[in-house]
Amino acid sequence: MPTMNNNNFFSKHLKENFLLYFFVTLFFAIGLSIGAFMSKGLDTNSKQSVLVYINNFFQIVGNENVDTSSIFIRSLKNNGQTLLLILILCITYIGVPLIFIFDAFKGFILGFTISFCLQTMGYKGLLFLFITVIPQNVIYIPCLIVASAIAIEHGFWIYKKNIQKSSFLKQKNGLLDITLVFIFLFLIMLVGSLYESFVVPFILKSLSGYLIIQ
Repeated sequence: MPTMNNNNFFSKHLKENFLLYFFVTLFFAIGLSIGAFMSKGLDTNSKQSVLVYINNFFQIVGNENVDTSSIFIRSLKNNGQTLLLILILCITYIGVPLIFIFDAFKGFILGFTISFCLQTMGYKGLLFLFITVIPQNVIYIPCLIVASAIAIEHGFWIYKKNIQKSSFLKQKNGLLDITLVFIFLFLIMLVGSLYESFVVPFILKSLSGYLIIQ
């Protein structure tokens, strides 16, 4: 299993585990597609209810001060929980399939959100997505895919070591390596958290009146 001491760790890991990255990305893409498809199945009343909620949200953002610190803490918490869950699932190879499912679920949520906004808000939805959804996900999604691929490889590595009756110390060292990688990924995701916590509210406050759907 690669360690943080390797030069060009991530590029090397991608080359050595290209097929693994492909399947992780594939599951995310499948979830994305299903989410987009499911949003089209919402009835008119459901869509209207969500639109009312969105309009109320824009009005609140435009008229009241946004607690950016709370948003930042919540974003950090969500990202931390995501990485922690993947880390826990990779401790045993039994959790490996659940990582694929989790990635598909993440894709489903994003696909549903994007499709719904485009369907119900039109060009305003596209603007809304480019402000509030796409920028931070350009950071989050690669981190999710990298974390998942590394975790799945680690799960297989543990399975192999168990068959070979490897010592607990070696397995512990392997977990330490992957934990260090996850901490590094969390720090990268911090950039996305800063954007959605301090930049997004400012832009939305300026455009809230324009984004309201009449």
